[in-house]
Amino acid sequence: MKKKLLSITVFLFCCLSMLANNTLSNEKTPQPQINLIKSVNPPTTSLANITLCEGEELKLTAEDAGTGATYKWTKGASTKSSVKDLIINNVALGDAGIYTLTVTKNGCTNAVDIEVKINKNPDTPTLGNIVASCSNPSSTKISNYDANVTYIFTPTGPSVNATTHLVEGMTIGTSYTVKAKKGTCESGDSTSFKNDAMLPTPKAIIKLK
Repeated sequence: MKKKLLSITVFLFCCLSMLANNTLSNEKTPQPQINLIKSVNPPTTSLANITLCEGEELKLTAEDAGTGATYKWTKGASTKSSVKDLIINNVALGDAGIYTLTVTKNGCTNAVDIEVKINKNPDTPTLGNIVASCSNPSSTKISNYDANVTYIFTPTGPSVNATTHLVEGMTIGTSYTVKAKKGTCESGDSTSFKNDAMLPTPKAIIKLK
């Protein structure tokens, strides 16, 4: 599974009270900012969020608060990191949730939340094969067909019939793999498969002795 590195930089200012709408009550200090970097849309609500697919890498980075600052990333009651960076490789559905970054310096503390959403990858396509006969070449069918995904073949060319779920457009004797894609999330590749040519019909000849 191809990993997509997503990074979030959180700017925090010490000893300021954060209101429910993520604005600050101190007029002399700039408002905290959450910069979402690389393919992450700016939040439209007061709670920043990021969306990943299973198997991708999550990287959250706190802005350096200076000498003497400490950092803690938590999810619920669980501490996930005690340094500026929180990195989770190969995220799973269970990694979804609200993460809190708490920064402490000179006895002052500030915190900010971000919601991490994890989308399930589509199922890897499973294949059924109808063997070649004397009247037809072999054919391949996607047994776990899902109308909500897009099927991507390697090499390109084939497609899936939405009614019969048969793979069409294959070149006889060429090996293919297929994967399913939904949004930005992809399954793993299927096993390799190919269609065989129709079996030759034997000649029926009577020879006189």
